[in-house]
Parts: sequence; structure tokens; C-alpha cells
Amino acid sequence: MSLLARELNNLLNTTYAHPVNDVVQYAIRSDENEYVLEVAVPGMSREEVVVDVEEGVMSVTTKSVNQSRLVRNFARRFVVTKDADPTALSAKLENGILTVRAPRIKPLKKVVNVEVV
Repeated sequence: MSLLARELNNLLNTTYAHPVNDVVQYAIRSDENEYVLEVAVPGMSREEVVVDVEEGVMSVTTKSVNQSRLVRNFARRFVVTKDADPTALSAKLENGILTVRAPRIKPLKKVVNVEVV
């Protein structure tokens, strides 16, 4: 490799970030009490992962720049069902898996007696 090619390669590797497009792997499961979303985010820290909900849509967004200046980012949106409580979401990042839990809203079983006149 020529000196010029080596210098250009060095410049590109230290100055610019190169995007890496990964397929986001996720799983959704539910039971009578909650919905659980698991998203694979290997190598990401809590500071690099953002989870938010706006108008019934939950977004999971990441951005990471590693030592070799590779950018790993993605954004994925999920619809929050009407029986999930978006104000009670919890998220945990452990061993490269982001787990988001949304408790189900229990329907009120309220009997209303209507007076007949």
C-alpha cells in the first residue's frame, strides 16, 4: 500500500464514522398481566439506548460509536396497545438485551344499577 493510500485510510478511519446497518432482533410476548418486548442491543450501554412513548407509539433508538469509529444505530417503533399502560413502562438493559415491560390495564368490572322509573 502506498504512503498516500495509507494516510488516506488513516484519515478516514480516525475522522469519519462508517455506518453499520444491523437487523434489529426482537421478540414480543404477553400474558394476562403485561406485555414484554425484548430487543437485542449487544455492546450497547444504558446511555446509548433511548425508549420513549408518544401518542401510542413506543420508539427504541440507539446510537453508538466504538473505538474503530463504527456507528451502530437504529430506530424501531412499536404500537402500544390500548390495554397497555404507557405511563407505567419499565426498561432494563442486561447482557445485551433490552427488556421493556408494559403492564396491562385491568378492565373495571363495575356493575352499575340503573333505576327504572
